[in-house]
Amino acid sequence: FVAVWEEYMFARTFMVNTSAQTLAVGLPSLRVESKSWAYGTLSAALTLSLLPISVVFIVLRKYFVEGVLRGSVKG
Repeated sequence: FVAVWEEYMFARTFMVNTSAQTLAVGLPSLRVESKSWAYGTLSAALTLSLLPISVVFIVLRKYFVEGVLRGSVKG
């Protein structure tokens, strides 16, 4: 968790160009001028951010399960 948080803070602090920002840093910019969230746009962005890792998990699910079973304690 600490490494991920440091990466977020690095991107938040040093990425001046908005086209180079990561998704986690760019999501707060989806607030509209009235300081409320555009929930439809936010939901779409979050769904699109979950798609790549979901596809990777589905494709490699067999290997994840195998690794968990190998590391489990028998008894």
